[in-house]
Amino acid sequence: MIRIGTAPDLLEVSRLPSGDIEVTLVGPHIRASHTVRRHYADDGFGDLAKYFTSLEASWRGWEGEREWRSLEGELRVVARHAGSHVALTVALAGFDPASDRRWFAEMVLRLDAGAQLSGAADDVAREVGWLRADAR
Repeated sequence: MIRIGTAPDLLEVSRLPSGDIEVTLVGPHIRASHTVRRHYADDGFGDLAKYFTSLEASWRGWEGEREWRSLEGELRVVARHAGSHVALTVALAGFDPASDRRWFAEMVLRLDAGAQLSGAADDVAREVGWLRADAR
């Protein structure tokens, strides 16, 4: 399992034996978790690793927002560069069969644009089983 962010606000990602990932948002007043299905026509979550690698490569900044969305839309990550840090808005959606209701959780994580962002890119690539050399 990897953790992205600074306690108490964390994004936890664990690769499951199926190749899917378990994503959990953890904060002082939230704990939301959902299994995100891997992309059947891609290399699983290679596109997520490439997304984080592209953020790292642009650590000095970019204009606007950069977004990644899972195949079924249950996980969405939006990055905005704000000077010395990157604001990652992570949104997770799921369905609770017990109540027959959909749910939605969102959290903003603040990452240092240097070492912390680079570490996140390395961690995501390792957790999803993607070789970083593939992006370069």
